[in-house]
Amino acid sequence: MKKIAVALILLFTVIGCSSTKIKENSNQKTLILDKKIISKINKSVYEVLVKKVEVKGFKYEKELPVKKLSYSNRNDKYYSIGTAFAIGENKFMTAGHVLALDKKTFFKDFFIRDKNKKVYKIDKVYKYSSNKDFAVFSVKGDVKNEDFLTIKEKFNINQPVFTVGNALGDGIVIRNGVLTSTTPETENGKWNWIRFSAPASPGNSGGPLVDKDGNIIGIILMKSKNENLNYALPILETMKFFDNSLVIHKKIGYGFYNYDKTVNKYYDFKEKLPKSINEIRRDITEDYHKEYIENLDAIYKKNKKDFFPNGENSLKIIYDEYTNRFPYVLAKADNGEWKAFTPKKIEKNELPNESLIQYGQLYDFNMIYFKKPNNIKEKDILDNPTKMLNLALKGLPLYRNFAGEDIRITSVDKQPVSSNYIDAYGRKWIFNTWDLVYNDLQLTTMILPTPSGFVGLSMMGTVDDTYNLKYDFKMISNFVLVSYDGTLKDWKEFLTLKDILQKNLVGLKLDYSKKDNLNLSTGNVSIKYQNKIPIKIDEDSYLLVISNFIKNKENVKLGIKGIYVSENENSNNAFYLLENLRPDDRLDKDYKNSWGKIVDNKYPFDNEVYMNDGQTRIVTTIKNNKNKIYSLSFYLEGKQDENEIKNMMNEFKSNLQIKKEMK
Repeated sequence: MKKIAVALILLFTVIGCSSTKIKENSNQKTLILDKKIISKINKSVYEVLVKKVEVKGFKYEKELPVKKLSYSNRNDKYYSIGTAFAIGENKFMTAGHVLALDKKTFFKDFFIRDKNKKVYKIDKVYKYSSNKDFAVFSVKGDVKNEDFLTIKEKFNINQPVFTVGNALGDGIVIRNGVLTSTTPETENGKWNWIRFSAPASPGNSGGPLVDKDGNIIGIILMKSKNENLNYALPILETMKFFDNSLVIHKKIGYGFYNYDKTVNKYYDFKEKLPKSINEIRRDITEDYHKEYIENLDAIYKKNKKDFFPNGENSLKIIYDEYTNRFPYVLAKADNGEWKAFTPKKIEKNELPNESLIQYGQLYDFNMIYFKKPNNIKEKDILDNPTKMLNLALKGLPLYRNFAGEDIRITSVDKQPVSSNYIDAYGRKWIFNTWDLVYNDLQLTTMILPTPSGFVGLSMMGTVDDTYNLKYDFKMISNFVLVSYDGTLKDWKEFLTLKDILQKNLVGLKLDYSKKDNLNLSTGNVSIKYQNKIPIKIDEDSYLLVISNFIKNKENVKLGIKGIYVSENENSNNAFYLLENLRPDDRLDKDYKNSWGKIVDNKYPFDNEVYMNDGQTRIVTTIKNNKNKIYSLSFYLEGKQDENEIKNMMNEFKSNLQIKKEMK
């Protein structure tokens, strides 16, 4: 679920690309490289590129601001992502993070481009180290490198140095400064980083750090977060590294979004080279995906007794009542108890045809409730996920960052990769992943159909971020609690969709064909509602089925805790049947006091009529066994005749059947 990359970037920010002219040092003495050295640099230093992908299948709220891009960016077929330099005949070096072979990407091919704009496709990788952050590779084609920069193993503090980088395709930029110091790498001090003051911007990553004679003393990698210094790996460290070898060594934090215990450990992977970029990327990401799952499974297994629904810290969830149709996520709170959480801020946007969407961010993802338009069937949405997405996009903003500006996407014309997952409680979730491609992004949703639409989770991230997300979402699905709502018409259709029907709703039966009559059965409860009671029943009447967790020894399943029926979604004329359980002895006195009121038929459970918030109300109890008592409530707008209300309650109870349970 949440993964914490604790590698070089903890202390440093990776350098990427820009351009300026040669500057003077602090003594105002201009340092200029010899023309012959500059000529050699021009022949030896290259841009690292990926080919631009044409992004199709989107409509935007306005035209993309193409003119805000620089001339070279608008007209270049490639993105310039870093720098490389020749170290031998068809051998080149760059920063490891420029190729980022341990991460998934939509960019399958990588290239280099020389000063004459000739482009070569990268062929094989011969050396790669994630912690030393460098790569050595070859290219396809007839590339001639006969005049290389000299490699120099030794350097001195306070000597002049120059950064060399090909920034954004605008040519090689050389900038001067001083080699200020060295500092040990942070894990165990196996080597020293070079620190220098010469400017280095995005795009310089992978370029050479040279001395005044043009000798390579290091490879430019990163910028310090806390000081105005840049970092390079001494070139000697790349020469010490074994030929034809790949080493991935990085510290990773493994943990769940909704649980407080994490594990930090090093991920190590090695393999023999040479191999192609795509072969290496496949090998590493597949291996890491297995490692990711194994580590999270190990955390869960080790702490299973502390996870919901186990232990007394989970008890309140079992006994509490959750009626909100917006989904909850169960998480371990700071006090150690498991509680139901929703986003702190939930946005609500009303849409045409009585549709609406609510959403808010919790952890790294959005939580969503979507009420479908009243002129569209549930099956039509589920059979066409892109149609579903485009309906949601009317109220849920999705942006594309273009030329530094966020442009809203109004519709998508792409089909996702879809799959299903059945969670621990028998609920069928639907996964959809859209390849957005731009900015290397994917959009992943996991939805649970409900009679009125769906609830779900969504996340937009890089293709590498979302690679393990499916597993994360599967795990979090076991901690999502949602009640099901909709009109009786919605419910009638929903109950026919057997392939997506949740386990705890399979036994639910519904019939409202006779005017102002309702036959409703859940398996444990059977209600025959007749027109003698002044609550109008038709296809627009509203039904909320409240889910709960039922614990039986070591097993927990989802059940139905309550049923709420009103004339329509906005009406206050309603009845409400709710299951109440004898509280566990470990729960606090508030639970026991509430149970005592129910057992002793104390207000408001005394079958007496009372006024509250402009409504006439009455609540009575129906005992099932010593551990379970149902409460039955009626709410009617305005002041009603007390005798009529009591007669109505008696009439309703006479047509209510509750399965007796022996406990």
